[in-house]
Amino acid sequence: MKVKTQTPLCESDVKRWLAGQREAAKLIERERTESLLSRSSDQAWEMYLSLLDSRLTNPPDITEPSHILIAMRPRTQASNHWTPLRQP
Repeated sequence: MKVKTQTPLCESDVKRWLAGQREAAKLIERERTESLLSRSSDQAWEMYLSLLDSRLTNPPDITEPSHILIAMRPRTQASNHWTPLRQP
């Protein structure tokens, strides 16, 4: 019986991916700051309250994986790099 082994990750690919993640985080933070600074205090407060209200009235279901993870499953399973702990 053959056992499938995972293909090892390429260190340079992982480092490049991590660098991209750091750059994306910096860009998101810069855009968030610029967006908030462009608003009046009343607009910013209104935005905060609406986000808070939506979070309180529609909390995430932490018993199920996010829609993003569910969408990623077929691709990650096809690459044989990941096996889900439980099926949907």
